[in-house]
Amino acid sequence: MGLKILHIWMSADVAVTMSKELKRRGHNVRILMNKNADPFKWREAAPDIVRTTKSDRTLFLKVMKEIFFFRPNIVHVHGMLSIAKWVRYVYKKIPLVMHFHGPDIREIWHVRMPELKKLNFSAIIVSSEDLMRGAPEEGVFYIPNPVDDELFTRTIEGNNNKALFISINEDQGPAEERAKEYAKNVLKMELDIIYRPTNPIPYLELRDLLQQYAVYIDYKVDGMVVFFGSKEVFDEIRKSFWCYDLSLTALQAISLGLVAIDYKDVEHSELPEDRTPAYAVDLLEEIYYNVLENQ
Repeated sequence: MGLKILHIWMSADVAVTMSKELKRRGHNVRILMNKNADPFKWREAAPDIVRTTKSDRTLFLKVMKEIFFFRPNIVHVHGMLSIAKWVRYVYKKIPLVMHFHGPDIREIWHVRMPELKKLNFSAIIVSSEDLMRGAPEEGVFYIPNPVDDELFTRTIEGNNNKALFISINEDQGPAEERAKEYAKNVLKMELDIIYRPTNPIPYLELRDLLQQYAVYIDYKVDGMVVFFGSKEVFDEIRKSFWCYDLSLTALQAISLGLVAIDYKDVEHSELPEDRTPAYAVDLLEEIYYNVLENQ
């Protein structure tokens, strides 16, 4: 018998990819999100299971109503502790899974832990291996970000002499400059740079964009790492805060036949076997059933 799972999601296409696979396996899955928190239109990849609201206030009301009427076995929250607090405040005993995707937990477990303990999560999941640094020894699980292999399959021929760098926020100055140098001096290629906050590429259009390039340069600086010191010192040392794991965009690029360059300048052209939706959901189902058995 399938589970009833409610995903509450702010900005993670991982929620959509996992939910599609969970549904294929017979689980009843719903995703709730604030429409305004979806600039990349990830919801369009699974319109049958995504339900949207127009504000955080209406999202709060929708979450409470959905839990009451849908009666999910598990509530799975992506990225926002504020949403988890809403759920826990009203529903004291419902199994609650927290899923972190990056700067919301990277290098700041020591800051988050007092709050996480109060919320009594049944499990905490992280989406990249580097996020495990500093995590508690128990109750935290790493599930590799899955690539939607239905969507990210090559359909057109691209330009074999161009590289792409996508900047994800204003902190990426050091990464952008390094990408320019690498493309010019090592790849000997023209480099296109897209600043995604002002050019939010819709999720369903990302495949066609990536296919037009030969190389994806995956340099990312995590400028949101918590630092207790002066801004001047932080601005200097943050240049070393490279995101170690390949981003999901880089993995999607590899799935389309591009070469991805990681922060150590290592080339990647083969998608790891653990990046399929099936692999991720095998792990997720194991966590869900474990949680329910220990209730």
